[in-house]
Amino acid sequence: MAVESFFVGFPPPKKSEYPYTILCKKSRILLPLTGVFLQDKIVHSRPKFTMARNLFTYKNFSSESIATGVSRIIREAIILGRLKPGEKIVENELAKRMGISRSPIRDAFRDLEKEGLVTLYPRRGVRVTEISLKDLKEIYALRANLESLAFNMALSNIKPAQVGRMESFLKTMSVKTKQKDIEGVVRLNEQFHDFILKMSDNDRLNQLVHSLRNQIRRYRMASLSLPGRLEEAFVEHQKIVDAVKRRNVSLTEKLVKEHILQAGKKLIESMEKGKEHG
Repeated sequence: MAVESFFVGFPPPKKSEYPYTILCKKSRILLPLTGVFLQDKIVHSRPKFTMARNLFTYKNFSSESIATGVSRIIREAIILGRLKPGEKIVENELAKRMGISRSPIRDAFRDLEKEGLVTLYPRRGVRVTEISLKDLKEIYALRANLESLAFNMALSNIKPAQVGRMESFLKTMSVKTKQKDIEGVVRLNEQFHDFILKMSDNDRLNQLVHSLRNQIRRYRMASLSLPGRLEEAFVEHQKIVDAVKRRNVSLTEKLVKEHILQAGKKLIESMEKGKEHG
């Protein structure tokens, strides 16, 4: 499928960046917030809405469904770096661009604020939330403890078929690591950790971890782009899967905690160096 960039400063994204399902050809339409024209009509798979002639047109869906769709689009734009920390998101412009009322956009902003992705300023509008080094340290520390707890809970429920699934993740991750496919590794890493969270069978823990992860997802690519970190992270995952196979709960918890803290440490050190040279 032909993809052309018409947005200054942004190259065409990879196909895996499109959170859309291609339905039929002929239309030439704009994918808002990514600056990319696709020569197809596109329908978002969850929730469903049609995008055509530079606008989102929603049909037969509730205001809540529209708000969910808007949240998803803005979230992706923040995570992929299309919207930068501190950047203002203008409600009126977004409503016109999407061809919808301002009400679902406000609902979307409230949802994204709960996730820590945007900040609402009274009478001053909405901006993409900026994260300080202190915030990063706190988030990674919380993630390390909560996700190690999730692995502890999951081990009591895990079955041989599920261990096999983890090994499958690892094999694919090995290929992506050798190919230096950072985006692919990031997605696999999320699937791997989501798989464990699901097996922990604890909804509140799942929600807490996802809330923390959403706040730092925009930095995951940067973290794995650091020299040697991609290969290092793969070895850490190998050790975790080996500990799970042996049903060694204490070792698994320790390795998961170290894995997440190491990722945070490397990222924070890199950002601190950047500040020194900035």
